[in-house]
Amino acid sequence: MKALLLLFTLGASLQAAEYFTARNGNDAADGRSEKTAFATVSKGVSTLQPGDTLTVLPGTYFETVTAKISGTPEAPITIRAQRPGTVLLRGDVDAPAFRLVEGMKRTYVADFKPRVEGIAERSALRLYEPLSSAAEVERTNATYYQDDAAGRVYVHTSDSAPPDGRALALSVTNGFGILLVAPTGTKTVHDVVVDGLSFTGYQSREFPTEPGSRNRWGLAVVNGERVTVRRCSSFLNSGGIYLLAPIHCLVEDCHAFANISRFQVVGNNIIGWGVSETTFRRNVVEAIWGAGASAGDITFYGGPARKDISPLGTMEDNVAINAGIMIKGSAEGSEQHRNASVGAIAYYYQKPDTTNVLLRDFENAQAQQTYADPLNHDFRLQADAPASGAANVFFVSPTGDDAAAGNALKTAWRTLAHAAKTAQAGDTIYVTAGEYHETLAPAQSGTAEKPIRFARRGHDCVILDGGGKLPVGVDLKERSHVTVTGFVVRNFARASIEAQGGEAVRMENMIVTGSAGDGVSLALTREAIFTHNLIRHCRGADLRLANCPLATVTANIFEAGKEARLQCDAASLTELWSDANAFPPASGSSPLVVAAGKSYASLSAWQKATAQDPGSITAAEKYRDASAEPADFALRTDSPLIGRAPDASAIGPFLRLHVDRPLPVEDLTLHDTGAATATVEWSTPTRRAESTLEWGEDPTCPNKVTSSATVFHTVSLTNLHPGTKYYYRVSSPKPEGELVFASYAVSSSAAAAAAAPPPQSFQTAAQPAAPRTFHVATTGDDHHSGLSEADAFRTVAHAAELARAGDTVLIHAGTYEETVVIRSSGSEVAPITFRSAPGETVWMDGSNRFRSTAFRMADKHYITIDGLHFHHFRYAPDLSPIIQINGGSHLTIRRCFHDGREISGYVPAFVIAVETENLTLENDVMINGMGEGLTAFRCPDLTVRHCVFYNNFIRALTVLQYTPKRALNLSHNLFCDNLPQKYNNSLLRVSPLASLHSDDNVYFARLKAADRHLVETNDIHGKTVGHQGQGQYYGENLMLADVQKLAEQEKNSRFGNPGIRVAPELLAANAAQMEWQKVELHWDGKQFAPLDFADFMSDGNTPIAHAADGEANGLDPRAFSASAQ
Repeated sequence: MKALLLLFTLGASLQAAEYFTARNGNDAADGRSEKTAFATVSKGVSTLQPGDTLTVLPGTYFETVTAKISGTPEAPITIRAQRPGTVLLRGDVDAPAFRLVEGMKRTYVADFKPRVEGIAERSALRLYEPLSSAAEVERTNATYYQDDAAGRVYVHTSDSAPPDGRALALSVTNGFGILLVAPTGTKTVHDVVVDGLSFTGYQSREFPTEPGSRNRWGLAVVNGERVTVRRCSSFLNSGGIYLLAPIHCLVEDCHAFANISRFQVVGNNIIGWGVSETTFRRNVVEAIWGAGASAGDITFYGGPARKDISPLGTMEDNVAINAGIMIKGSAEGSEQHRNASVGAIAYYYQKPDTTNVLLRDFENAQAQQTYADPLNHDFRLQADAPASGAANVFFVSPTGDDAAAGNALKTAWRTLAHAAKTAQAGDTIYVTAGEYHETLAPAQSGTAEKPIRFARRGHDCVILDGGGKLPVGVDLKERSHVTVTGFVVRNFARASIEAQGGEAVRMENMIVTGSAGDGVSLALTREAIFTHNLIRHCRGADLRLANCPLATVTANIFEAGKEARLQCDAASLTELWSDANAFPPASGSSPLVVAAGKSYASLSAWQKATAQDPGSITAAEKYRDASAEPADFALRTDSPLIGRAPDASAIGPFLRLHVDRPLPVEDLTLHDTGAATATVEWSTPTRRAESTLEWGEDPTCPNKVTSSATVFHTVSLTNLHPGTKYYYRVSSPKPEGELVFASYAVSSSAAAAAAAPPPQSFQTAAQPAAPRTFHVATTGDDHHSGLSEADAFRTVAHAAELARAGDTVLIHAGTYEETVVIRSSGSEVAPITFRSAPGETVWMDGSNRFRSTAFRMADKHYITIDGLHFHHFRYAPDLSPIIQINGGSHLTIRRCFHDGREISGYVPAFVIAVETENLTLENDVMINGMGEGLTAFRCPDLTVRHCVFYNNFIRALTVLQYTPKRALNLSHNLFCDNLPQKYNNSLLRVSPLASLHSDDNVYFARLKAADRHLVETNDIHGKTVGHQGQGQYYGENLMLADVQKLAEQEKNSRFGNPGIRVAPELLAANAAQMEWQKVELHWDGKQFAPLDFADFMSDGNTPIAHAADGEANGLDPRAFSASAQ
């Protein structure tokens, strides 16, 4: 048998072939050599058989790859970059030039006809949210709108600055970078290795179909077995790396960041969905912006791939930055070793052991004294840390001592010479801020598995200064597998850096300046990597390569000197890869490049002759200060270097830093005044942020209203005195973190608080205005008067801009696809009402789940929304619900119907309210909200009555009041059970329990009353109850009898079947999803049956149709009678 296996293995190896893909290839070629390479990755992958390798040469490939391939255990298929990190698959294209839209301040437009699936702002690592009009874009940062008919794209950048300096990219594929699925007739895609590739620009604007769990991914493997993903990078996609039902798979040494989905809410960076004996190791994930509570994690999730294999995996040595390590579902119990979850939203869903790090502030002094280099995400322990480890980490400081141990900051060495002499394979030497007048010359080489690293620590400015006398700053002669990173190397007599006779040396994030000869000289050095460096003021070449095969030169700034900036001989040119560099313009006659004896005066000539530097630029750096070095080499925000290097980084040695500055407040205007009301509006154009409206009857403005975190702020005041002068101003108490690109920590103090601006004033009207009725119809026009149905407006949003205290907006039958921002307030005697026309059905539509929100009310008072229907809205944790309420008071949502039935994916909560007083929901129906129909925080006197909650995902409602003084009033509601799999969750989550004022409700449940949890709370009589569970804190679950006893509430509430037409009976707990969709959601396999209020009316003949006080339980039929219309 062994002989047969050996023969089979030998046969497979003899038949294995290596294929090549290159930017200048040809898909009609045979692909068997670099000279006859294919042009596309797709062609190369489609050719592969067991044992084959596809080697992809450096460059950018604009394509989406789908393949049905498998190898064997003895002969796996390999798809690899020839040089890891130099191959990029893109699903997007660079944006065209934009121009400011006439009449707008922050919205820009460009001509672009292909469908845009998404937009990435590479400079800020942001993905834009698509909106449905240019007007919406004007009010919201990091958004876009495409006018398909006109072939135009409108954008509002993340900080409201012009887009041409933001490195925008437009996704156009609606596909995956690489999607691997099982070959026809097989169950898994197996024995495949993907190594060293990068992916970006793969997004979907609309709700996408499977596979991919409602998402588009840079790399996706569906039903993988023995698949390895290694050294890959995935960024600025809807999702990073995705393995569905992986068995014995491995993801290692990958980097996924800034991946955010509009539809997938868990693990958008790296996820194994339904793992079986799968390992994730040494990966880095980072949530950059707006990813939501768990969307940026590295994750094991869901059920097992196969029942005969353990549903567990291993997470080890991963780093999650501003993200978590999530292990949930059947994977709970998987091993977690030596991971680090750091940043503001760091967490572990499964309790970690002591080898794991949880650190929400990794920039404070304690973290700096405990970990090796937390700012650069090295969380190995220093030797004197409380729980020290045996890390090969050492430190050098100008105040150190070479006789010390060197393995902690407090025992640092003094000189680079001592560190260089001592360093062994696998060691990391961190150098702290200061000037070192010596040469760094390592005495040993590292190995491929254990390189030696010399690195500046944190964001320190570390300077090697030769004083014009020392010949070389960094001497790597006869050294291999050594990395030097983050230093300023200046004023050396021969060269700043030299290497000769070694291999795999890496120089990165260096500033080389003032060399009397060449800046950097490499000779007889194989596989050298020179990346993210700045070379300036050298009397010789910036970089000279002599007999350096397979050199990689990327993301450097080559400033003009006395000689050609890049010089290389023929032996180096043959296998050189140079790209994404900057050659700033300069006067003088020196050639740009001299290669193989030929001179090239311009970048275009060099590109045309050699195909090198295809993505390089000749633009000026745009430093913030004319003298770059004293100003920390900080770049202007519109520098062309930002976002244009590999992985959307900056060309050159620049860090992404955040520096506090006062938050800009602009566009302060008085939107309206009435006899008792006024609305003030303003913007914080650089970011979503809280700010404060100060106001009063004297110029000191003693009253304050803090607006919610947004860009466009609209705050209404009510209960003002008629004919009275008021003063107002807007302040920003908190500074903002400005994104700055600099080579080391920027020398600046914390931003001072902005001085209080002088107040402005307004005077209320002496008498209230006569109430008006505005009409809105699908046949209307926003240029009409709106004062009759025949002269109706077209959009509810336009009516909302004009409605004032006492007005009614009457909406006529039809479907309205818009987000309405209510901008004015009513008063106690003159509310503003938005309602459907009598007897007409109005649908507020989420545009096939394109939008999440129908109405927004921020700091509004005395508003009523009445008689509207809602469906097809989109859920994501970082987006708003269908009706978003922040602040304000005396708001009513009446006779509204949310139909959240969808065949897949989540649907948002119907209402989320924060710090709103006297909010009332009555006679509303809420179906399928995620995780509930209603969510409220700190809302005094919240009243919910005669409402129906039906089949919401997690529970019916959550109300967290934080004090018993904020009452939650529940009465005459019908609470139907959650979806069948969530039968164990309480129907209500309320805290503290003493805030609950509840009676005369009906609970229609899958379990009998004695078995059904009713209320979850974490506060009973002021005592914290519950427990810390996997991923979150769980309150104590109470039955109806417990609530009656402990809270003295729900005395007349009952469990039972109300006889509603939509569900004569509920299915049992854990009923199959397809059966549930058919029976309770009325899905016939093609569409949902129409539902309306009548389907949720209790049968008047049932014993529980009416409460003890005679009122109807659930919907009150009187509210829907003709007289009530």
